[in-house]
Amino acid sequence: MLTTFLAAAALSVVLQTGDAGDAAGIADREVTSNDPKAVAFVDESEALVHHPEENGLDSLSFEYDMNDPSVGRLGTVKVSWRKGADGDVVAEPNLEALPSLAMMGTTEELLSAQLSASGLAMLALQRGLMKAQILEQAFVKMDGVEDGMVQMRCYPRDGSDMYGVVNDMVVLFDPDGLMKEMRMAMSQQGMSIKRVEKLDWKDAGDGSYVLNTRVAETELPNPLGGGTMKITETTTHQHLAVGALTLVKSFTTKVDAPMPGTGGEQTTSFTNITVNGEAVGG
Repeated sequence: MLTTFLAAAALSVVLQTGDAGDAAGIADREVTSNDPKAVAFVDESEALVHHPEENGLDSLSFEYDMNDPSVGRLGTVKVSWRKGADGDVVAEPNLEALPSLAMMGTTEELLSAQLSASGLAMLALQRGLMKAQILEQAFVKMDGVEDGMVQMRCYPRDGSDMYGVVNDMVVLFDPDGLMKEMRMAMSQQGMSIKRVEKLDWKDAGDGSYVLNTRVAETELPNPLGGGTMKITETTTHQHLAVGALTLVKSFTTKVDAPMPGTGGEQTTSFTNITVNGEAVGG
C-alpha cells in the first residue's frame, strides 16, 4: 500500500534507509491471524470496486516510464497478464539515473526490484485488487465505528513490506463500504512519521467504482532541523473505457514539499495497452 512509486522522494529515502528493528511498538504485536468478520467486510468492500475481469477482461498488457521528481526517468516497466496466471513484469532500468541514485544507496539491482514491484502494483490498480493489497500485507480485525466510518485495524505480517516500518495502521470505510481513509504511524531511525491517505471514488457507469483521486499527507521530522515538515501528494486518475471495461489510462501526481527537489508534478501514462489481444487507447 505504501509504494515508492507514489511516495515523495524525501519519504522514500527515509523508508529505504530505516532499520526493521525500529518499529517494535505496534499494539497487540502478537496478532497473527485475521478476524473472520474483518475479512468478510473486506470482501464486501471489494465487491463495490470495478473489476474488469468480471466484464470480459481475459488478458491485458501495458507499459510505462517510472519517473522521480529529482532524478528523472528511472526506467521502463512492461507488464503482461492473462486470466488465471500471475502477471509478468519486465523492468528496464535507466542506467543513466544510477549515479544520482547511488547517493541514496540505490543499486541497479535495487532499482530493478523497485520497478518490478511498481509493475505489480500498477497491475493490481488496473484489476481493482484492493483486497490483495490489504490481506497480503497485514492481518486485520474490526475496530468499531468513528464518526460514522467503520474502522479496521491492520497488523503487518512478518516479512511484508510494512513489517518493522508501520507502528499502527487504521483503515476507514464509509457506510456503503468503500475504503475512504488510511492512517499510518511509522518509526524509522528514532523518527516518528505520520501518514494519512484519503481516497475519492467515482462511478464506473455500471454501479461499481473506480479510484478517482488519492490525497496523502505525510508528516516527518525536517532533516534540516526545526520541527516537522509536511509532504502532500495528490494523485488524480484518468480512465479509459473499453466496452464494459474501465481501465486507468494515466495518472498525475502533484507533490507539495518544503525540501528542494521533492516537489513538482508529473504524469504517468500507460502506453501500448492491449485488451484481450487488441490494441486500445490510440
